[in-house]
Amino acid sequence: MISILIAFNILFCVLYLGVDLARGLWSEMLAEFVLELKGYEVKQRRYVVQRDGIKLAEIDIIAEKDGKTYAVEIKSGRISVTDIRQAFSNARLINAQPLIIGRGFADDSAKRYAEELSVETLLYPDYIVFLGPEELQALLEKSLTRFFLEIFSGNPKTLSDEDWEIINAIAANKTLAEAAVKLGMSEKELGKKIGELKNKGAITVKGGYNKLRLQCIYLKFLQKR
Repeated sequence: MISILIAFNILFCVLYLGVDLARGLWSEMLAEFVLELKGYEVKQRRYVVQRDGIKLAEIDIIAEKDGKTYAVEIKSGRISVTDIRQAFSNARLINAQPLIIGRGFADDSAKRYAEELSVETLLYPDYIVFLGPEELQALLEKSLTRFFLEIFSGNPKTLSDEDWEIINAIAANKTLAEAAVKLGMSEKELGKKIGELKNKGAITVKGGYNKLRLQCIYLKFLQKR
């Protein structure tokens, strides 16, 4: 029964969110479960590091354990040297301990590099075998509920015609670049428009473009009701 539930949820994610977003969503769900299993407390998700209004980095999860703060990077695949370097650099920006979660190391160099930089690692295969059916179901339900509540929290009540033009373009195009071309503006200009939509409470999601696009599709649905 649980295998059918997992397959259904993953298929739903692939069909409606896209393969990349589905993979990322599943990785986030499993990462949070692993953190909680190991005694970490998730404090923030997709934490944006800024200096003087300029975005420097985005950290997947800020977690705490035993009085220490951890900057957690989540990888859906194997951990590379580049991933280790990113986790280390991002953690230094907020004076936190770097921690990376993934499906193993890409090679021996990555494993050694993590040891040299004192980047802590948690590997999915070490934990998946210990998950029972009830735990997997609870993990899916909790994470999917959080995800869809974030998507459904957008409020389109105060939007102008120009705002709807932005939302429609994002909903209809697979990349930010394509949406910008459709609107006849640069990606930077479109980024500012998205920021204005966030200030109005219409856009509430954090993360990549696919997630933003999904919320815009939802807002279009509300508009047609």
